[in-house]
Amino acid sequence: MDAIPTESRIFVAQLIREIRKRENIGADALSPGTKTWREALIALTRCLESADGPVKAARLLQAAYERLRIGQRQGACFVNFFQTRSRSGSFEILTWEVAKHPLLNAGYDGIFVRAWFCLLQRNGGGVAGPRARLAFISWHALARMQQRSTVDIFAAGDVVAACGVVGYVMQESPKHAHSEINYAIENMICTGRLRCATDERDQYRFFDVATVLPLDEVSIAKRNQGLAISQMVHAYLISKDADPRGCADKIAVLPCREDDYVSRTLKSGEAIMAT
Repeated sequence: MDAIPTESRIFVAQLIREIRKRENIGADALSPGTKTWREALIALTRCLESADGPVKAARLLQAAYERLRIGQRQGACFVNFFQTRSRSGSFEILTWEVAKHPLLNAGYDGIFVRAWFCLLQRNGGGVAGPRARLAFISWHALARMQQRSTVDIFAAGDVVAACGVVGYVMQESPKHAHSEINYAIENMICTGRLRCATDERDQYRFFDVATVLPLDEVSIAKRNQGLAISQMVHAYLISKDADPRGCADKIAVLPCREDDYVSRTLKSGEAIMAT
């Protein structure tokens, strides 16, 4: 395997700083004074609960949605759905943050994509928190993205977000659990697996992006699946239906190798579970 060039290392360092900046911008837009999405959602919940009645709380939720839309235009998040009534409402957002691998909690920082939800009940109570872990793009994958494509920092942020959508949709397909997943975009393909994990709270699946390869250097099966998933993601994003169930039914199932770094580390028992 060829070494990671200096230019790619610099690119990843710049992208990591940019993603941290975007999280700060998005969190502060949602709940002024906060720096992370977790802090922002907790602060929003407290704000909703302290509102003078459910009607006022619904107005605050609407205002929060408008701020999130501004954050989305700045590349800080993606609002997957929002609905509101006079006394209730809810929204779901996809966000990206700098983190260690969710199963290893070690090594270089990568980028973690999550889904968060917020629910305002008719009695004025608010509930907010993480809904799902969607994708992890490793440091190695980010470096290879720079080396093997023409993306810049801003385009790389869009690829990260798209990988989150891939994870969001594919995790609803049980037949793809533990299988290889590929997402093709431009002249490259993000490749990894739909990794399954269990923690003290639940079982979950996420798109574990291991590396990025030139699109014209992969097998036909890998390329065809990557293009099919790319088309599926596009169709999901332009659809008015936020329910991802069934979207991946026609995506081919590809076997995956078990000798990647994460799988080997998990088998060795050296991993430290992240939150």
